Amino acid sequence: MTEAGAPQVTLVDESHPDAALYSSLAASFPGELVDFSSHTADGRKIVVSVYSDSNPGELYLFDRDTGKARFLMQRA
Repeated sequence: MTEAGAPQVTLVDESHPDAALYSSLAASFPGELVDFSSHTADGRKIVVSVYSDSNPGELYLFDRDTGKARFLMQRA
């Protein structure tokens, strides 16, 4: 997001194992905010929330084994 006053994410620890994954997912959704909402016990699958001021939210299931995110639902 580049507008003045728009929220921005700053990674506190860029060496964290999920930092590169977060950066990659965030780059896939320009102008949107990305959150890791939940994950399986082994951490192999992550529910990712994507939202913005004009998007009430979408949920994706990211699979670490395939490296792909599958669309789950749109929030209304």
